[in-house]
Amino acid sequence: MSPTSALPLFPASHAMPPLRRLGVRLGLARPPVAAPVPLGLAQLPDGVDQLPVGQPVALCWPPMAAAQRWLTRLLLTLLERQPVMLVAHDAGWVDTLLGDSGLEAAREQGRLKVWLLARPDVALPELLDELPLAGWEEGQALFLVSPQPLLRAPTVQACLRQGAALQRWCAQRNAPVIFGHPAPDGVGPLLAALHGLGDTFEHIAGLGLDAGQLLWWVDRWNTATGPVLQHRYGLQADAEGALAYNGLEVQGQDLTLMSAPDALRVIATEEALGGLRGLPPGWQMVADWSAAVAAAHDCQAATVLLHAGAASDFPALAETVYTLRQQHPRLLKILVRETHDKLRAHAELALGAAGANRVIYRELELSRLERQIDGLRSAVYPQPLPATLAEALAPFQPDPVRGYLPPQAFCTQVRHTLQRSAATGLSHVLVRLLLQNHVPHLDALRAVRTQRDGDVVTADERSLWVFLYGCAPTTAEATLERVFALPLTELFASSVIDTTPDGMLNLLEPVAQAARLGRLTDHSLALATLRPDDAAPAATPAPVTASPQPAAPPRPALAPALLPREQPNPMPTVRPRLPRLRPAPMPARGPRPAPHEEGAWHAA
Repeated sequence: MSPTSALPLFPASHAMPPLRRLGVRLGLARPPVAAPVPLGLAQLPDGVDQLPVGQPVALCWPPMAAAQRWLTRLLLTLLERQPVMLVAHDAGWVDTLLGDSGLEAAREQGRLKVWLLARPDVALPELLDELPLAGWEEGQALFLVSPQPLLRAPTVQACLRQGAALQRWCAQRNAPVIFGHPAPDGVGPLLAALHGLGDTFEHIAGLGLDAGQLLWWVDRWNTATGPVLQHRYGLQADAEGALAYNGLEVQGQDLTLMSAPDALRVIATEEALGGLRGLPPGWQMVADWSAAVAAAHDCQAATVLLHAGAASDFPALAETVYTLRQQHPRLLKILVRETHDKLRAHAELALGAAGANRVIYRELELSRLERQIDGLRSAVYPQPLPATLAEALAPFQPDPVRGYLPPQAFCTQVRHTLQRSAATGLSHVLVRLLLQNHVPHLDALRAVRTQRDGDVVTADERSLWVFLYGCAPTTAEATLERVFALPLTELFASSVIDTTPDGMLNLLEPVAQAARLGRLTDHSLALATLRPDDAAPAATPAPVTASPQPAAPPRPALAPALLPREQPNPMPTVRPRLPRLRPAPMPARGPRPAPHEEGAWHAA
C-alpha cells in the first residue's frame, strides 16, 4: 500500500528526540504527557469536550452540513497544537473538507497531511505498519476516517487482542488518535457496534440528530472526574456555525431528562384550560392548535397541552400532534385533554402513535391538571414516529363497515379486524345473544342501531352475534344497551361475551362452519325491504296493554317498524340485567378504558 502522492515530511521539531523515541518504543521511557485537546464543541459539561492524548478515541457523525462544519473546526483546533495526518479513502469527502481555506493553507504548509487509501477495507495492523511510509511521524495527531470499524478479526479473542495492541500503540504516542466513522444510517447503530468492541475505546461519542435537534451522543467518555456513560447533550449553532451546548441533557437508553432550559414551560390552548385565568409561572395560553405549533417552534423539553375538540375535529388534531412530534425531540411532552366528547379507545391509541404522550380525561379537574403535568416533566416519547400520519393512524381506524353482515362475511370481517389490530393493544368484544323463543330474527335485527364503523351484526339459527370494535370489556354491557332500540330483556334470553382474540375465534368457529356449508340464512334482502335506511331513528316500541287480570302474561314486544308511532312508550325505566350463560373475563385495557360510544373517533 502506498500514498497517492509524494508527501513532504513534517518538521523535525515536532518529533521526540531519537533516543527518547527509542526508549518509548522499547518500553524504557514514557512519552511526555500532553494536555487534552478541545473537541470543537463549546461549553459541554462534565469534561466531555476534551480529546484525550495517548488513547484511541472513536467518533461518528451523520452526513450533514453541521457535521462537516464541526469536523473542520476540530481539525483546525488540532492543527493549533500539532501537525495532523488525515487518513481516508473517500476522495470526494476529503475535497469537500479541504474546501475550507484554513485547512487548505495548513496542507500547503505541510502541517496537514492527507493519505488517501486505495481501498476502504484495509486492516488496522497493516495500516499502522505503513503509516511511516506515508510520512507520518511521532508527535503528529492521527485522524483515521473509515466507513466501518477498523478492528476486525475471525474470533472475539483475536479482536480483543487487536484492541489491546492498539491501546499500547496509542499510549506510546504523545498525540490524539481519532477513529472517525461516517454514519449514513444514524449514529445509534454505529455507537452500539463500537461499544461492542469491549474496552478498546474508553472514549466513544457521536454527533446525532433527533427531530431536528442536534445532540452530542456520549456512549462512554473518561474524564478527570470519572466516566460519563450514556449521556446526550443538546447542541445549537451560533452565528458563525460553531456548535455549542444549549443546556439540554438526558441520560440513559430511556432518555431520563437531567436538565433543559425549557423544562418548566407549558404551552396550552385556551379551550384545554377551559378559560382558566391566573396561569402558573411558566405557562402560556394560546388561541388554538396552530398557535400552539407556532409557540413551540424552538422548544426542546417543554409541555404542549392541546384540547381534543369535537369528533369532527379529530383529523386536524391528529395532524397537529404529528407535526409537533415530527418537528421536536422526543423530550417534548404533548398532552391532549378531552373537552367536548370522550375519545374512543382506538382514537386515544391513534393519538399515541401520532406522537402524543398522554390523553388527559375530561373528568380530571383543572385544579389537578397542574400536578399531573408536573409529574410528566421528565417523560420521553417512547417509540419511533411513523414516516407519515396516515401510517400512524391506519392500524387503529376501523374498516368502513357497520350494521348487518351475512354470516360468512361477518366471520371474515371479525377475523380480519382481529389480525389487523393484534399489535395495537386495541380491545374488542364479541357477544352472542340468544333470542327469546317468541322473537323472530328480523324483529331483533330491526332493533339494531349501529352508528359506528367497525360494529357489525349477524344471525345464526337461534342467536344474534354482535362485534363491537374498540370496546373496553368493562363497558360492553352498557354499549349493548345503546346498540339496540329495545331493552335487551325483551329480545334475548341470555348472552355470552368474549373479549380475547382466541376466545372470539373459537366461539365463532361453529358459525363460520355453518356458513360455509350454507346452513344459515342471509337476511340482507329482507332487512333492505323492511329498513331501507340504516340510519333511521329508533322507532317507538309497541305498548304493553294493561290487563285487569294480573295473571295474564304481557304481549311480546314487536319490531318497531310494525308499530304505529303515535302509541305511547310503555318500556320500563328500570331494566333487569340480562342473564349470562357464560361469564367471560374482562381484563382492563389500561389505566382507564375509554367509553365505547357514538362517533367515528369520539364517544358522544
